[in-house]
Amino acid sequence: MRSGRLKNRPQFLQITQQGHKAVTRSFVVFCRFDFVKEQHPGFHQFDKLCGFTVTKKLGNAVIRNRIKRRLRAVMREVLPEFEALSGAGIVIVGRYGALETPYEELCAEARKCFNYLRKQK
Repeated sequence: MRSGRLKNRPQFLQITQQGHKAVTRSFVVFCRFDFVKEQHPGFHQFDKLCGFTVTKKLGNAVIRNRIKRRLRAVMREVLPEFEALSGAGIVIVGRYGALETPYEELCAEARKCFNYLRKQK
């Protein structure tokens, strides 16, 4: 199946406050299992719901968007490998390290995070 997008603030807050957390140098991942089932029936077509955020203190819009773009590309590659996270809501909070870290290292960090989160289920 495919991944959907988190679009509104209450969804982001619910996952960050009630979900599990994994921290790396480049980003922080929050994951709440069985989140898709609790949402509006229109979201049930998605396997996972994923949202990205970067705080304003990291820089202007160009820098924040570049970080989000890099993280989206990493998650597009890594998330399909983790079927154990199906039905989860995932929030990725970008850090400044995501700009300078090579793409392969970002992918390795993401795999490490999702392996950790998979064990929390």
